[in-house]
Amino acid sequence: MAIPDPFIVQGDPDVNLVQIGAGPSSSTYSNEDASYKVLIDHVYGKRTRRKIQIRKAAITPSPTQPDINIPLGMTVELLFDVPANSAFSIASQKELFLMLTNSLDANSYEYLDSFLAGSY
Repeated sequence: MAIPDPFIVQGDPDVNLVQIGAGPSSSTYSNEDASYKVLIDHVYGKRTRRKIQIRKAAITPSPTQPDINIPLGMTVELLFDVPANSAFSIASQKELFLMLTNSLDANSYEYLDSFLAGSY
């Protein structure tokens, strides 16, 4: 199953991202003003690494020189890292992912809020 184009990031409002680049094992999606990007990458070797990353860019006044705007960005990344001759099926990888995300989602994202606040 291929990644859809446009790639729709669900939010308030949803963001439509169109494919702006593709390689043999990667692709990049962006919205019109490049404030959002999704990067998908697969690396094959002794281990198989599958990564999907979302980036958000913003412009903000400099804290030291308020008359100058500076670009800022943040990234959230999801990485699957499995042995190449993996006994871990796609279903097994998906199960582990859902275990983690369901835990972070528990209690209205309370665990995610705690993690983002620096708890360990």
